[in-house]
Amino acid sequence: MFYVYAYFEPGGKVPFYIGKGVHHRSRVHLSRSHNSAVARKIAVLRGNGFEPEVRLLYFGTDEQCKLEEIRLIRLFGRRDLAGGPLLNCTDGGDGTTKRVRYKRELELLRAAARRQWNNESTRAKKIAGIIESWRNPTTRENRLLGAIKGGATLRDRILANPAARRRLSEQMKRA
Repeated sequence: MFYVYAYFEPGGKVPFYIGKGVHHRSRVHLSRSHNSAVARKIAVLRGNGFEPEVRLLYFGTDEQCKLEEIRLIRLFGRRDLAGGPLLNCTDGGDGTTKRVRYKRELELLRAAARRQWNNESTRAKKIAGIIESWRNPTTRENRLLGAIKGGATLRDRILANPAARRRLSEQMKRA
């Protein structure tokens, strides 16, 4: 059974985060969060002697919960888009696809990747992991499915944007 959950300040009527999950997913942000804004909000609450309230709002199938998560995020609005109070980084229902990444975040990710690749032992571990993943049939299949899904997402984004289509076309001609 899937569900949609929300994080509230104690006694609050408006959530600051909405998510979808199964099992104990609704409580994961309390110990570690992929969303740094949510982690900071929880740290501030705890620093003031409070604990966020986690409320389960909706139960249903995976697809029903994805749609409800999207609906609720649209209803309350995202702070990063100046549309509301939610600290969500996406429109919901899709994990991290369509997530807005800001210039500073991209610079930090690039710098971290460069540092890792320039470290000889880290680079050797990465290469060994890639080789091993292609030798393992299950991992290889998952990698291929991910590449197909990522390619479809990229294709949809390029087809929807004439400027991106022209840029890609020019790149292919030069290649």
